[in-house]
Amino acid sequence: MCTNLFYNESYVINIVKNKHASISLLNESSYNEIQNNIANSNNLDGIRLYSHSDNNILANNIANSNKEAGILCWTSSANIVTCNNVKSNDKGIWLCNYSTENIIANNTAKNNTNTGIYLKDSNDNRINGNDASNNVNYNGISLNASNNNEIRNNIANYNHGEGILLSTSSDNNTIVNNTVKYNGYHGICIMDSDNNRVISNIASNSVKYNGIYLNYTNNNEIRNNIANSNNDDGIDLLSSSYNIIANNTASNNNYGIDLRYSSNNNITGNNASNNNDYGISLWDFGNNTITNNTASNNDDGIYLSSSINNNITGNIVNNNNDGIHLFLSSKNNNIVGNTISSNNDNGIYLSLFGNNNNITSNIFVNNGLAVLYAYKNVVTDNIVNDKPLVYLEDTSDIVVTDAGQVILVNCTNITVKNLDLSNTSVGVGLWETEDSIISNNTVSKNNDGIYLTFHSNNNTITCNNASSNDDGISLTSSYNNKIYLNNFINNIDNVYSYNSNNIWNSTEEIIYTYNSKQYTNYMGNYWSNYTGSDANNDGIGDTSYSIDSVKDYSPLMQPCENYIAQASSVFDTGAGTYPSIQGTHEGKIKPSCDIEVSKMYTYPCAGTGGHTKSIKLYENDDLKASGTWTGYQEDWQNITITPAVTLKKGQEYLYVIETGSYPQIIHVSEYKDALGGTITCDEFTDVNGRTYDNRIPAIRLS
Repeated sequence: MCTNLFYNESYVINIVKNKHASISLLNESSYNEIQNNIANSNNLDGIRLYSHSDNNILANNIANSNKEAGILCWTSSANIVTCNNVKSNDKGIWLCNYSTENIIANNTAKNNTNTGIYLKDSNDNRINGNDASNNVNYNGISLNASNNNEIRNNIANYNHGEGILLSTSSDNNTIVNNTVKYNGYHGICIMDSDNNRVISNIASNSVKYNGIYLNYTNNNEIRNNIANSNNDDGIDLLSSSYNIIANNTASNNNYGIDLRYSSNNNITGNNASNNNDYGISLWDFGNNTITNNTASNNDDGIYLSSSINNNITGNIVNNNNDGIHLFLSSKNNNIVGNTISSNNDNGIYLSLFGNNNNITSNIFVNNGLAVLYAYKNVVTDNIVNDKPLVYLEDTSDIVVTDAGQVILVNCTNITVKNLDLSNTSVGVGLWETEDSIISNNTVSKNNDGIYLTFHSNNNTITCNNASSNDDGISLTSSYNNKIYLNNFINNIDNVYSYNSNNIWNSTEEIIYTYNSKQYTNYMGNYWSNYTGSDANNDGIGDTSYSIDSVKDYSPLMQPCENYIAQASSVFDTGAGTYPSIQGTHEGKIKPSCDIEVSKMYTYPCAGTGGHTKSIKLYENDDLKASGTWTGYQEDWQNITITPAVTLKKGQEYLYVIETGSYPQIIHVSEYKDALGGTITCDEFTDVNGRTYDNRIPAIRLS
C-alpha cells in the first residue's frame, strides 16, 4: 500500500475526497488534502493548483486529462504530491512558473502523451520514488530551466524520448539512484545545463542512443552509474568540459565512454569493457585526464583521434584489439604508467601522424608498441614481458642486445641481435630505417615477427628464427633488403610483401655442410610451407619459393641449423652509411678463417666517386702488403694488393687505409658481424684534422 510519508495532520483544514471530477484550487486558502479522487475528463486538468501552497495531494487516480496535465502546480510551493496514479494524460505531473519546494513522491505517471513528470522554471523540488515509465511521445522526467531539484529513486523506463532530461540551464540538480532503461533516445540527457550531479543511476538499454548524454554542459559530476547495453554509447559527452566522469560501469555498448569536442574532463576509475568499438574514446580537442580506468574486451581500449594534450595514466587496458590507439594527428599526449596486457593487435598503436607523444613507464604483457606514420615521439622506460622496450628514432650506430621489443624509426646502421622477441605486437619493427642488421633473433608468437615498412631499405635480415607469428616477416614499400638463412616456421603467413622488391638469398655462394657432405651454393631461407623437391640432396630446393612478385631462388629444405656454413674466403663488412668524409682509417682486422687477399673493394656513396687511395696491412708491426689507387678506370672502386697475402684465422692485422671522395663508413668502434671476421677502429682522422674512434671503412677484401 502507498502511504503518505509527508502527511502532517495539523496543516489540513479542508479535505476534498472521493470526487469524480476535475479539481481546481485557484488562489484559495492553503492546507487542503485532496485524496482518493477520480478524474477522467478531456480538455481539463485533473487537479490544478494555481498560486496554491502547502497542500497534500494523495492517492488520486487521474486519466485522460489532455488539456495540460493530470496534476498541475502553477506558481505553487510546498505541496506534497504522493501516491497518485496519473496516466494517459498530456503530461502526468507538471510543475511550472516558479513552483518551488514541492515533494513529488511515490506516484505512478505512466502512459501519458507528453511527459510523465515535467518541471519548467521550478526550483528546489524533490522528485522521489516515482514510476514515470511508458510515456508515449516524450520523456519520463523532464526539467527545463529548473535548478536545485532532487531526482531520486525513480523509475523511468520505456519512454519514447529520454528517461530523464535536463535542458535549458537546469543547473545544480541531483539525480541519484534512478533506474532508466529501454528509453527511445537517451537514458539520462543533460543539455545546456551545468553543475549537476548524476550519481548511482542505472541507465541501460537505450534503444537509439546513449545511457548518459551530456551536450554543451560543463562542471557536472557523473559518478557510480551503470550505463550498460545501450545502442550507442554508455556515457557520451559532446562539446562538454570540466566534467568528472568517475567510477562508472559502461559495458556492452557501442562505445563505453565517448568524448567529442570536449576538453578538460576528468575520466577516472571507470570500467569500460565489452563494448563493440571503443572502451574510452576522445575525438578532437583535448586536455582531458584519463586515469585509473579499466578498459578491456573492446575493439580499442582507449582511442584518440585528433586529440591533443591528454594525460592517460595508470589505466588497466587488456584483451582489446588495440589497447591504446593514437590516430590521426593525436599529439602531445602523455601515456604514462599504464598496464597494457594481452591485446590482440597492439598494446599502444601510434598511427597517422600521432607525433610528439610521451610514452613512458608503461608495462606491456604479451603485446607491445606499433608505429605507422608517427614521428618525434619520446618512448622511454617501458617494459615488454619483463624486458626493455627499445625505441630508437633518428639514431645511428647502435647495437641492441637486450630488449623485449625493438622499434626503429628513421634510423641507420643499427644492429639487433641475439634477442628473444616473443609474445608482443611486433618483434622488431623498422620504419624508414636503412643499412641495419637484424640477426640471430628468435621472434615468435607476435602479430609480426619482423616488420619493415615505408622505405626501410638496404638492411640485412639473417639467421633469425620466426615461428608461430601472424606474419613471420612483413614488408611494405621496402627495397633491396637482403633476407637469407632465416627460418619461417608455422606462421599464419610466413611472409607478407606489398610493393616491395627484396633479395631473398645470399648474394654470394656459401660453402656449407649438409648431411655430412660439403656443397657450395647460394642459400635462401627455410619456409615451413615450401613443397618443392631436392633431387640432388644438397639441401637447396629445386624450385623457387614465390614471394609477391619476387622469389627466394634457393629455399632451404630444412631449418638453418641443419646447415653448417664454412668460413668465407672473403672478408666483407657490407655496405656502410652516408654521409661520410675522406680521411685516414687505422684499426685491426681479425679473420675467422684463412683468407687469400689480392684486392680491396670500397663501397662508394651513391652518386659519388667514393674510393680508397691506398691500403697498408701490417702483422706484428711488419708491413705484409699494400696497394695504391690507379685512378678512375673501369674498376675504380678496387685496389690491387701486392703481394697477395694470406690473412690467417685468429691472427690480428693492422690496417691503414686512406680514403678518397665519399666512401661509405660504418659508424661503430667494433664490427663483429662482418663476413669473415671482426674489424675495429683505433682512429679515424678526417681531411679536416678531426679524429674519431668509431669510423670503420666499408670494404671487401678478397
